[in-house]
Amino acid sequence: MPSKIYAILRQQPGQYNAKPYTAFQHSLLSSLLGFFTIVAIFFTLRQILFMHDITMFTADAVGAIIGGFLLYKLKTKKRVAQIAKTTTYFIFFFFLLFSIINQNQEFGLIWSIFFPAFAILLNGMRFGLALTTLYYLILLPFAYQGIGVWEDGAWTLQAFFRFSAASLGTVFVISLAEHSRERVFKTMHLMHEKERRIARKLHELSHRDHLTELYNRRKLQEIFPQKIDTATRDSTYFCFFLLDIDYFKLYNDTYGHQMGDSALKQVANILQENLRRSNDMVFRVGGEEFGGIILGSSKEVIEERLNTIQKALRSANIEHNSSEVERYLTASIGAVISQPLEVCHCFEYQFSEADKALYECKSKGRNCISVVEM
Repeated sequence: MPSKIYAILRQQPGQYNAKPYTAFQHSLLSSLLGFFTIVAIFFTLRQILFMHDITMFTADAVGAIIGGFLLYKLKTKKRVAQIAKTTTYFIFFFFLLFSIINQNQEFGLIWSIFFPAFAILLNGMRFGLALTTLYYLILLPFAYQGIGVWEDGAWTLQAFFRFSAASLGTVFVISLAEHSRERVFKTMHLMHEKERRIARKLHELSHRDHLTELYNRRKLQEIFPQKIDTATRDSTYFCFFLLDIDYFKLYNDTYGHQMGDSALKQVANILQENLRRSNDMVFRVGGEEFGGIILGSSKEVIEERLNTIQKALRSANIEHNSSEVERYLTASIGAVISQPLEVCHCFEYQFSEADKALYECKSKGRNCISVVEM
C-alpha cells in the first residue's frame, strides 16, 4: 500500500491520470482502516483473554466490526469520498467516547492523535481542519476536567499541557502536509489540463489546412465513414464532390502567389457559406482542389446545391484575365451521388470516381459540373 501512495506522489505531469487525488485517498483510507481494524481486533482479543473489562471490550469490538465493515465496503463499492466521510464521522465519535470512557488508562488518549490523519488527509484542509478543531474543542475540556482524577490522579496539569501541545503539533504538521499535497495535485491538474488543451489544439491543427482553415484530406478520410453511416441511417442521398479551380497555375503566374492565396481563401469562404447544413462538410484536398460532402433528400436537390456553388463563385467576380474559360475565376466540379442504402463505403473508390468525373469535366472545357450516379 505505501508503494502505491509513493507511486502516485512521484507521478510526472505527463503521467498524471484523471483522478490521482481519489487514488491517494483510496490508498490512504485502506491503510488507515486496515491499521485501525487490526488494532481494534488485537485489543478485543486482549480484553477477552486477560483484562475482562466489559466496557472496553464493547468499545474495541464495535470498533473492529465497524472498521472491518467499512474496509469491506471500500474494497467492493469503491465509493471513496462517501466512505471517507463515513469513516471520519465514525472515528470522531469512537475516539471521543473511547477517550472519555478510558480516561487515559494505559495512555489511551494517544489514539486521538490519529484523528487528524483521518479528518484532514481524507477530507481536505477546510472540512478536515474544521472537524478536527471541533474534535479537540470537545476532547480537551474533558481532558482538563480529568486532571487529578484520571489514572487515579496521575493525569496532571503538566501531562494535559504535553498532550495538548502534541495534539496541536500533530494537527499543524498534518495540515501543512495536506496543504502542500493539495497544492501539488492542483498544480499537476492544471498542468494536465494545459497538456490536454495543447494536445487537442495540435490534433485540430493536424486536421486543418493552415491557409484556408478548412479541414484537410486527413480529416476527410477520418470523417468520411461517419457521414456514410449517417446517410445510411437516415436513408438519404450521399454526395462526394471534388472542386478544382480552372487554370489556377496561370492565375498564380499572372497575379502572384499572394493573390493566389487570397483567391483560395475566397473560394473556401464561398464553399463554407453554401455548405452550412449540419451534414455538409468542405475540405481542402490539396493545391487548388477542394472536396465536399453533401447529404440530400434527392439527386436533384444535391445537383441544385452544386449549381449554387458555381453561381456563388461567379457572383464573387474574382478577376482572372489569364483564364481560357472566362475573365473571372471559375471551377470544375466532379461529383459522385449515391442512392440511399447503396452507398459505397470505400473512400478511395469514391474519391477515384469523383476524380474521374472531374477529369471528364475538364475535357469538356471546364467551368461545368459532371455527376456520376452510383
